[in-house]
Amino acid sequence: MGGRAGQSRGAGWGRREVTGPRRFLSRCAGSVLWHFRPGSCLTSPAAAALRPPARRTTTPTMPCEGTRLRFPPCPTARTPFPLVPCAGMPGRRHLPRVGARMTLAAGCCQAESGPRCGGLRQRRPRRPAGEPSRPSPLPRAWAPLEAPVGVWAPLAFVTLLSFASRFYRLSEPPHVWPFSASWWFWLSLTGINLAGAIGVKFVGLFVVLLVGLNTVYDLWELLGDLSLSLVTLGKHLLARVFCLILLPLALYTAQFAVHFAVLNKSGPGDGFFSSAFQSRLIGNNLHNVSVPEHLAYGSVITMKNLRMAGGYLHSHWHLYPEGVGARQQQVTAYLHKDLNNLWVIKKHDSNTADHLDPSYSVEFVRHGDVIRLEHKETSRNLHSHQHEAPMTRKHFQVTGYGINGTGDANDFWRIEVVGRKAGKRIKVLRSQIRLTHLATGCILGSSGKTLPKWGWEQVEVTCTPYVKETPNALWNVEDHINPKLPNISLDVLKPSFPEILLESHMVMIRGNSGLKPKENEVTSKPWHWPINYQGLRFSGVNETDYRVYLLGNPVVWWLNLVTIGLYLLMATCAIVAMKRGVQLTAEFKELSEVLLHSGGKIMLGWLLHYLPFFMMGRVLYFHHYFPAMLFSSMLTGITWDTLLKFCAGRLSCSMGRRVYTYGTLALMLLIVYSFYLFHPLSYGMVGPMASDPNSPMAGLRWLESWEF
Repeated sequence: MGGRAGQSRGAGWGRREVTGPRRFLSRCAGSVLWHFRPGSCLTSPAAAALRPPARRTTTPTMPCEGTRLRFPPCPTARTPFPLVPCAGMPGRRHLPRVGARMTLAAGCCQAESGPRCGGLRQRRPRRPAGEPSRPSPLPRAWAPLEAPVGVWAPLAFVTLLSFASRFYRLSEPPHVWPFSASWWFWLSLTGINLAGAIGVKFVGLFVVLLVGLNTVYDLWELLGDLSLSLVTLGKHLLARVFCLILLPLALYTAQFAVHFAVLNKSGPGDGFFSSAFQSRLIGNNLHNVSVPEHLAYGSVITMKNLRMAGGYLHSHWHLYPEGVGARQQQVTAYLHKDLNNLWVIKKHDSNTADHLDPSYSVEFVRHGDVIRLEHKETSRNLHSHQHEAPMTRKHFQVTGYGINGTGDANDFWRIEVVGRKAGKRIKVLRSQIRLTHLATGCILGSSGKTLPKWGWEQVEVTCTPYVKETPNALWNVEDHINPKLPNISLDVLKPSFPEILLESHMVMIRGNSGLKPKENEVTSKPWHWPINYQGLRFSGVNETDYRVYLLGNPVVWWLNLVTIGLYLLMATCAIVAMKRGVQLTAEFKELSEVLLHSGGKIMLGWLLHYLPFFMMGRVLYFHHYFPAMLFSSMLTGITWDTLLKFCAGRLSCSMGRRVYTYGTLALMLLIVYSFYLFHPLSYGMVGPMASDPNSPMAGLRWLESWEF
């Protein structure tokens, strides 16, 4: 970027050249990007004095032994807790008392309910009896969970590259620069950087939007240039479509092709994906597996909801808390492979043991049959009634009810296959089935809402009285075990690359939007970030711990905040002056153009990277502001550079040079000194907390909300 603004009809976003960002970054990149350091390798005396001596530690490894799944016979009659009958109870919502605690079921829960490494055929040792199923994070491969702060370093790098590569040599004459080899190189480099920005984190979509908006503006300006023919305009349009749309999409898709080729093994997060997706994962129980093709009575099955990232139909010994519908066994949707996902399918008027008798002929389940589903581990029947669901209004509660499969008429369900005729057999994995409650007419489904802690933060299962052909109300049979039936290979179910690409993104989006804060975790709100209201504690909570605290450099942060207001004031004055026809010198007019055009694009980048967080419902952290901070820092560089040049222009030549030089030097020294002053927070400290007046860090605690 040169020192003067110039005209361009090439591949840039606008007509003027940006002078501020590159100059500002070259002056104070160390202070602006000090938050994105990959580790702690500072050897300054201050850091050395605060760093504790290294200690040798050993961390035990957790074994993950693979064992073959064995299905014990159905347990004998046992009632570890009384069942509350519900037939004939009026549909009414009961609210829990404030402070009321759930009384857990007595006895031992023999069902295993934790995340495992591998499918049903590869299991960890069981946890202690009675421990419920708990949700666990998605596999790192799909990264919908919160990434470490280290991810923001490459994101900052490719974001700045995407922005800077669009401003390279914009002052070249239009007959030299456009469609030259160098022009194509920088335009293609922008597309490559955009693919990298999206590939690091979805936040990279904001810089894609920024590039898109400014490209549209650039094309609009070219359209008004009467010296350009329509053919030339078409070439400009096609060049941008290829380099800024098709090229990034191709590179992004290629990244996932490599991703799928390398990460092709099973893990604890398989349950987030559809049965067809799981069939391509090595080690998953559906990979190269042979199972009975048609569903028969007496089979042990698992049922998976068809909504994206839908869970398995699941139950465990624990009851719904008092005041939440009937106090019966919980039925939920669980996102992981688990023994508590197993159900036995049986006729509504017969004993399951008859179907398991070798002398008893096989009877297949058909479309329209009335069935019962008995939970394998607890021997409770899948049950519904007119009590309101825990989370979703106007939906009915779904519970586990009965003793050893003996319940009541509210355990009967009609099984139907979407798009099939009555009497047709039901196919494993292929058939999309719907379970209609016989007594109430409601349909079994997953609401997608997360239950509170009493439900172990699993997904709510309800029975909706509103008939809807949505994936929430559809299921497929995934695991199917019946020794009396022949097996067939399911390799034909493996999905295509576009299908797994789409599904993986849907799972990532849903997982990212559903993130909730962990217990005792410090979160923040978007309005906290520009004012540096609160940092993020990485490690250590007391004076004996080695503490690392992520906090923005307050001098840089507050200087950026003040500069945003200063920029708006200066831009308003420049616009009013030009609108009123005020006679400006050539130098002042050039400064105004740089301030409005270059500063306006950077201001737009800050808004696009900051404002969307106010509309997000997911948990947010301080480091989500880092991309926006880059743009606010560049805006600071442009604004102060313009202000100092304006002041220097009002003085004599020698005095003006001194004002500009000393002003720039003062800003640089201020930023460097502030970095030296606050660097122990990022590189580690021990000793008394800053809230202690005797702490050497007490003087750095400028706000009460800083807890280091």
